[in-house]
Amino acid sequence: LLLRQAAVETLHQRHHRVGRWLKDIDIQQIEEHMRRIAISIAFILLSQLAIAQSPKAVLKGLTENDIVKNTERFERISDKSREKMPEMCYLAEAALLNMPKQMGTNKLHGYEILSEHIDDIRNSANVEKTFQGLDIGLEQVISNIEEESFNYLMSLDTERNYVIYITWAKRGGHPRLGDIEQRLEELRYTHTMAATSTEDCDFFLATYPESKYRDKVAEHRTTLYYNEAMEHNDEALLESFIANYPSFKHTPEAKQQLKTLRYNRIFSEEATNL
Repeated sequence: LLLRQAAVETLHQRHHRVGRWLKDIDIQQIEEHMRRIAISIAFILLSQLAIAQSPKAVLKGLTENDIVKNTERFERISDKSREKMPEMCYLAEAALLNMPKQMGTNKLHGYEILSEHIDDIRNSANVEKTFQGLDIGLEQVISNIEEESFNYLMSLDTERNYVIYITWAKRGGHPRLGDIEQRLEELRYTHTMAATSTEDCDFFLATYPESKYRDKVAEHRTTLYYNEAMEHNDEALLESFIANYPSFKHTPEAKQQLKTLRYNRIFSEEATNL
């Protein structure tokens, strides 16, 4: 009984202390604290709304030439914009990747994106809304992407990159497609003329049947064929060469070589029979 009474008294004392603590709190301080919390929450919500971007913001930022800021804008394009105007988001990404100070590989990737979606972009109902109030138009953005990626491609000047880019250029209707194909042909011609196998010549002649370099490549192929026949000292190979190229400038030498081989063979056979 004494223990129960002591426990009840202790509980009453605690309740009394809590009640006195609550009375000591300034209600105005609580209200001020809650107001500050509400303001902070509202500020965060407004900040999130302000952070949300659109393709238009990225395209507008092209004139600033600030890759970092424009990248941030692109990354903050809202899910709503990506859902309702995906083709404009692709355009914004391609334009971002082809800003003047971008890495070259980014420029090539940007043009790949553009070429894949260019029809949807040009036919989009969102074009007018996206470019309204901007100092730049759709075709100018496309032209900038084409030119930036083209310039980097030409600086690389490699067959592999030309082949890949031409695939995109055909799909995207690149205005410099003819220049790219011509440079690829020139590059392949140079490589072919430095080659030591007829297979490279055959590839060039099959790929460019109307090339202005056709006669030179054909002559180079004949020379390679002649060298091969002479080096192997093979009668069948020399006979084939002479039959296929009777008017070649070195055909007389091939005929003389064939006569020598035949004479040596006949003389050797006669000596053996004796």
